[in-house]
Amino acid sequence: MKYKLHVLLFLLAIISTCIVSWFAAINYSNDKIMITEVRSDYGNILYDADGSCHGFVELYNCSDKSIDLSGWYISDTKNNFFKYRIDNCIVGPREYAVFWSNELADVIEIMDSGNFMDFSIDNGESIILTNSNGDTIDKVMIPELSKGESYCRTISHNIWYKTKPTPGALNSTDVSSIKISSPSFSKKSGFYEDGVKIKISAAPGCKIYYTVDGSEPTAASMLYTEALTLYDNSSNENIWSAIDNITVVGNHIPETDITISNITPDEPVPKINVIKAVSVDKNGNMSDVASASYLVGYKNKYGFDNTSYGYDNSMIMSITTDEDNLFGDKFGIYTTGDIYKKYKSEEDVPSYTSYTNYSVSGKGWRRPAKIELFNENQQLVESQDIAISIHGGWSVAYNQKSFNLYAQPDKYGKEVLLKSLFTGKQRSLMLRTGGFRDTFSTKVRDVLNQTMMQNTNVLATDYYPCHVFINGEYWGLYNLQERIDASLVSGHYNINPENAIVLKNFAVVAGNPGEEHLFSDVIDFAEQNDLSLEHNYTRICEMIDIESCIDYYIFQTYVANCDSIANNYSVWRSRNIVDDKYADGKWRWILYDTDDSADMVKGFTQSYTDSFSSGHWAKAPMQDELFTALIENEDFKIRFADRFIQLAQSNFSYDNVISILSELEKQYVPATTVSHKRFINSNYSEIDYYQQLQIIKNFYAERYMYIYKYMVANLGLEVYGY
Repeated sequence: MKYKLHVLLFLLAIISTCIVSWFAAINYSNDKIMITEVRSDYGNILYDADGSCHGFVELYNCSDKSIDLSGWYISDTKNNFFKYRIDNCIVGPREYAVFWSNELADVIEIMDSGNFMDFSIDNGESIILTNSNGDTIDKVMIPELSKGESYCRTISHNIWYKTKPTPGALNSTDVSSIKISSPSFSKKSGFYEDGVKIKISAAPGCKIYYTVDGSEPTAASMLYTEALTLYDNSSNENIWSAIDNITVVGNHIPETDITISNITPDEPVPKINVIKAVSVDKNGNMSDVASASYLVGYKNKYGFDNTSYGYDNSMIMSITTDEDNLFGDKFGIYTTGDIYKKYKSEEDVPSYTSYTNYSVSGKGWRRPAKIELFNENQQLVESQDIAISIHGGWSVAYNQKSFNLYAQPDKYGKEVLLKSLFTGKQRSLMLRTGGFRDTFSTKVRDVLNQTMMQNTNVLATDYYPCHVFINGEYWGLYNLQERIDASLVSGHYNINPENAIVLKNFAVVAGNPGEEHLFSDVIDFAEQNDLSLEHNYTRICEMIDIESCIDYYIFQTYVANCDSIANNYSVWRSRNIVDDKYADGKWRWILYDTDDSADMVKGFTQSYTDSFSSGHWAKAPMQDELFTALIENEDFKIRFADRFIQLAQSNFSYDNVISILSELEKQYVPATTVSHKRFINSNYSEIDYYQQLQIIKNFYAERYMYIYKYMVANLGLEVYGY
């Protein structure tokens, strides 16, 4: 019996040893898989052409044997370890496996990897790796990462640190680099006379490398050894302005007599001195880029061929960014790029809606940039690190493209953009060229319209004319305008932006997914109920601000905006009703993209156009569900007609329009002439511009006698004595 017991104990010991050894082997194997690099989504590293910006998780096999990760999981939350299952993935010895965050990777895949997780990666989250048994193998919390950074781990020292992303490649093992200070300049950005000297300094032991063409400096750039003497460099050859893969459309602007004769300028454009510099320590570690813009000789500077224009009457914005962010085939948002290369063979005729880099949107197609803004008195008023993207619909196909500007509080600490301008609450703005057609006509139709509507019941945006330089080269005149989002509403109506629901073309741009139904409910109610009945009309007046609605339809019909009603449509309301005049839960209207008006489009927007029943791309007010339901109510109809006459005799009167235009001419005639020389043809003159302005003046001189009769006829107002 004792013998059997010894044998049993011996067998148990062997089995126990085997079990321990087996578990040890498993743990040993698992320990050989490490998370060695993570990257959050909102940077500028790797993108699909659909606009998705890719973060990633990099795994590394430290062992001498291949490891099958099939059935393992990656997650970004401890509440669900099984968010992404790894399938068919064997990692060889000393090899990497990279898993990209992505939602729309199947549109176009520029990257080579096919391991796409179905969730995003954000700063502050933890990435968790578990094996097929549900055991946590590794995890890491992502810190706050700024532009161009990922969070890397040294395999030998097991130390985490921030560095430039290297997905699928060896991470730096020099963790002594950490952050080095950027260089500093002896003079701040601004206006200077020829011969100004600029000194650049850096931390002890660091060398300084710099560029003067707007490109990003590296250790292969010019070595700084002595002060730089700057002169007006406008006669230098164009670099960025000479890039021509920025459009695929023809030179004629549809439904106009306007033709662009040069896609790229045929002579040197005005330039400013942009210095970019980096510090490099003895170990080769590099600082962030420092930049400054110097407008040398601009105090009395004239434009192309001495056009009589001084830059002291307009704002000037200098935008600097890595050249690949705008003009690179893979990441460049201003070019036709890799997307067009992939799809051009599938298109018979290139069009405004061609598949191109510049035609896609999304957070992944925002790029980091620095802006420096100088006011009309040539004083530097703002310097800010931001993100930029291309703005617009069909207008993105032109050689001069509009931009969106975004504050980046998570990266740079500033909650708002250009705080000294507008209401001081804007989180995003736009540099707008003038839309699909007016970009190459006056650039002022939308500005004029917004100005005319400032004291009405619709939200009209503010503007500043602004000359733009990109990486030191002149990029034309833009309108720096407010952009539709929650901060726009908050700034104008002083409500909590978190309580604002904003729709643009019936889609949510501020608010929660699905809240668009709150406005579609209004349309449904109008269609399904007889608004001539008082109780139904009372109900819809509880849903919308009726004065705002009236002003919106009056505006669109009076100015003959053919690209409205079914498009460029924006409304807002407070989500919750609080004790505030405008936080009452009623929908109100916002004006934007009103350029296709005032005789801009042949056959649609002439002074004699009946804009109640025709002259619109999609549908006119007399085909609009909400408007046609409202005019069934006699009270609404009379209020509409009375308000129409009131605005026609004040805001839209010829005298008021001429008064506004006379002020705009001081800013826009010389400025737009210089811009059009850059983007239309070098022979463009102020006479050409005045001819375009005269078209607007003629429209308003004739408009009332036509549109008043159309209002009376369409609304059946003869019986009321109109």
